[in-house]
Amino acid sequence: MNSEVEKIIVMSEKESEIRIAILENGELVELFFEDIEEASIMGNIYLGRVENVIPSLEAYFVNIGTGKNAFLRFKDVQKGTTLNKGSKVLVQVKKDPRDGKGAQITTFVNLVGRYVIYLPLKKVIGISRKIADPGERQRLRKLGKTLTKHGGVIFRTLSEGIGDSVIIQEFEELVEKWEEIVKKFKRLKKPRLIHEKPDLISYIMRERCDNAVKEIVYDSLEIGDKLIKLREKMGLDFKMRIIDSDAFEIFNIYSQMEELLGRVVSLPSGGNIVVDHTEAMTVIDVNTASNVTGYNLDEAAHRTNLEAAKEIARQLRLRNIGGIILVDFIRGDAGTVNEEEYVDILEREATRDKGKVRIEGFTKLGLLEMTRKRTKRSLDASLTIRCPICMGTGRVISPKMIYMKLLKELKRYRGDGKIRKVKINVFQNLSGYLLPSEIRRLERELGKKLEIRFTYRDPRGYEISVE
Repeated sequence: MNSEVEKIIVMSEKESEIRIAILENGELVELFFEDIEEASIMGNIYLGRVENVIPSLEAYFVNIGTGKNAFLRFKDVQKGTTLNKGSKVLVQVKKDPRDGKGAQITTFVNLVGRYVIYLPLKKVIGISRKIADPGERQRLRKLGKTLTKHGGVIFRTLSEGIGDSVIIQEFEELVEKWEEIVKKFKRLKKPRLIHEKPDLISYIMRERCDNAVKEIVYDSLEIGDKLIKLREKMGLDFKMRIIDSDAFEIFNIYSQMEELLGRVVSLPSGGNIVVDHTEAMTVIDVNTASNVTGYNLDEAAHRTNLEAAKEIARQLRLRNIGGIILVDFIRGDAGTVNEEEYVDILEREATRDKGKVRIEGFTKLGLLEMTRKRTKRSLDASLTIRCPICMGTGRVISPKMIYMKLLKELKRYRGDGKIRKVKINVFQNLSGYLLPSEIRRLERELGKKLEIRFTYRDPRGYEISVE
């Protein structure tokens, strides 16, 4: 972790829901909502029953007691294990259910601690790539060899510099937890949850509380009581401060959250980035916008790109964007960009990201290609829904096309002596077409009285009734 980064964790409890924000140097970089996190089952361990074996998909469908059958690939089953319809199996959720599909599961269970990950069914020793010191890596590998009699171990980034005894104690606690899980699995018969992931506050303490944390601010006595217990149990040292107000409001988090719902994110010098999601990838476009005063085109482009590179890394974390990401930086007069400089910024910022970021480089078309791995839904997908009007396209039929369709339908009433009045209700964007002069013209042409309202809620259509 960059020593220049100062981190503050803000915890708020309103209407029985816990919300947590992480700020780095005053900027919001991550958000967590208890109802969203609790809806996630990733990391939970279940007793499952095989419902179907599908050789063509090289997978099993497994009932884990959550309603929708989970998806277990052949390659996620231990070698030498034979599963048939009705087989009882111990599984862990790798990916949450989404888009109507069940959860993705594996039989290779792992238990996560603050310093190590315990792999009871593997004999491996892994060390976080972020631990660069050769001597420290050698120490941890040597320690790992003494632990593998119980299974595999992966040393996490926070294990750097932590004494052997502390790591061994945590590892042994995870082994005991695994033994309890196995006992439950043997005793129980029906598909059900056997081991649940930690609650939100415990998760944040384990995953986000490091030496860069200056303090934890909260607005609930219940949160404070839990923090005190966790601080003692985990041997952590951080300042705590309670405030008699909405902590999110005090730290200006609500206004920073608003940008999560928009495509355009402003940059300090007047430029912006535009974030668009497709089914296959996320595309980010960098624009100078008003960032031109006092600069020539190359200078404005370079400055905007520098700001954009840093902001893009923050947005990936904040929105929890995953998959393929393409970035279109601004090109100067010569049609070039400072590729290495922008990549360096993204790589440096990515060291703070818990998601695995991989920068592939610039394509032949000059787009920066990168990927970010995540296993749960993006915050955008959790906080928003598909627009029921445009169905996610971001576009609707133009007012002109709707108006032409309306005129065609009105012509059917011409010459019908039984109809005296036609009532039309349209969306407000047709007000420029249905001017008083146009309404009078239509009345003369149709021979009917027209009554127009602009309260129809769907821009794709209109409503007609007759008297």
